[in-house]
Amino acid sequence: MYDNSGGGAGAGGMANANAWFRIREPGGAGGREWTFQRDTVNNTDWRVKFSALDGFTGGTPGATQTPSAADEHVIFGSGTDASPTHTTLFPTDGTYRWHNVGFDVAEDGVYPWYAYSTINGTGVPRTLIMVDSLISGTYPALVGTRAAPTSGEPDPAVYLCAHDTLSDPFILLANSTQWQDRTNPPGRAWYAMNGSNGETEAVVNMQAAALMFSTSFGDRGAPANAAGSDGFGANPLSGEDQLFDMPYGRPVALGSNPHFKGMSGHLRISGVDRTYPDTTTQSGETWVYTATDGLLLPFADGVTPL
Repeated sequence: MYDNSGGGAGAGGMANANAWFRIREPGGAGGREWTFQRDTVNNTDWRVKFSALDGFTGGTPGATQTPSAADEHVIFGSGTDASPTHTTLFPTDGTYRWHNVGFDVAEDGVYPWYAYSTINGTGVPRTLIMVDSLISGTYPALVGTRAAPTSGEPDPAVYLCAHDTLSDPFILLANSTQWQDRTNPPGRAWYAMNGSNGETEAVVNMQAAALMFSTSFGDRGAPANAAGSDGFGANPLSGEDQLFDMPYGRPVALGSNPHFKGMSGHLRISGVDRTYPDTTTQSGETWVYTATDGLLLPFADGVTPL
């Protein structure tokens, strides 16, 4: 990677135009990889790619050009490696906090991690980059290998690289029945492999669902809304906020490759209306409430969010 001298503009520094870096989950070759390339003039605009299996070992990489992978997907920004186009991924410098949560134990071969920004003083999320694992048993078990699957799910993960300057990167549809799947602005959608043919499978947009328990359209059990009129409230037996696993899927209405992906490993939706920086710890895991419709993100236990 081309970041040998940190954030400066000297040789190998990330402050240079089109500088980039590459990351890979533990485990060596075959692990999920990402490349991040900054803009020519600022720190806010980036081009981001991920590889679920093959790794970034091809192309003609240089100080201003990222390597390529046979299964790469440009998840944020556009253009080519030789002529990249960058898109705003971060808020204005100095206006936000940056949070990172990673898990050091693989979950069915996936090392989940979550990196997100919150605006100073409000906690409103603006950026979310993640590899989310799936809860084991909520998807068909893999038979064969990831590179040559016979059946089952070869990539039990969902990828997201999103930013929004107006509301947040994970808002609800107007009918409040499903998490929004949008490609305008780019990077607003959840992404996953289609789970059908391993290494050569296509990348498709996913949706993440909310829960509806109502007698009238628009009321919901989770996530609770800001007005507080919907939701389940706290569990009367434990006194804890009621949290729910979040399902991923691709409905038939979205076109090709419809399927249920599985349940989110570490994102939760809440039946209680709270906002950042409130946290809840349950079953040994801590989440922070975001200033949006009931989405909880993983957070460090015992740490007060800023």
